[in-house]
Amino acid sequence: MELIPLEEELELIQRAKQGDEEAWRRLVEVFMQPLCSFLYHYLGNMEDARDAAQDAFVRAIANLDGFKESRRFSTWLFTIAANRAKDILKSAANRRSYTVAELSDNLERQDERRVLPPDEETIEKEMMQDLQRAIGELPEKMRAAFSLYYFEDMGMAEIAKILRSSHGAIKVQISRAREYIARRYPQLNDYLKR
Repeated sequence: MELIPLEEELELIQRAKQGDEEAWRRLVEVFMQPLCSFLYHYLGNMEDARDAAQDAFVRAIANLDGFKESRRFSTWLFTIAANRAKDILKSAANRRSYTVAELSDNLERQDERRVLPPDEETIEKEMMQDLQRAIGELPEKMRAAFSLYYFEDMGMAEIAKILRSSHGAIKVQISRAREYIARRYPQLNDYLKR
């Protein structure tokens, strides 16, 4: 995933290390949306995703001196965010959150109220809801790998670095996630052909 050229990224990092707030604003501007998207698919909740993304940036700022310029900033930032997401998932039992079953029941009630035939936008929305439900059913590591691959368009090598896993393990996790989703949600098969 290259949102900005490497040279610009390195320049922004150098400026940020020197306390340049404008450089930090630019980094946040470039990486916040993809980071929130990844975290939303990983956590299944936009509020938690935004909190985790902000937390990742705060931790990145605090630890910027430890950033090794031999890595991409995005890889480092997504690693911080993935670790934060794991912490959130571990503590989820301590607070109220919607379960996949509750979301499914709510969607079924919404479907029962529908009278008009669905238009393309409605079909797309339903597919995304099915996909989000399917992702929520995946084990944590598989969910993270699948989300980075499909939603953030990252390569397996970069995903392996972020999740601190081997390239082969990531390939297996994505393949198994695809198989699971295709089996449970056959209507998503076209989406999974990537």
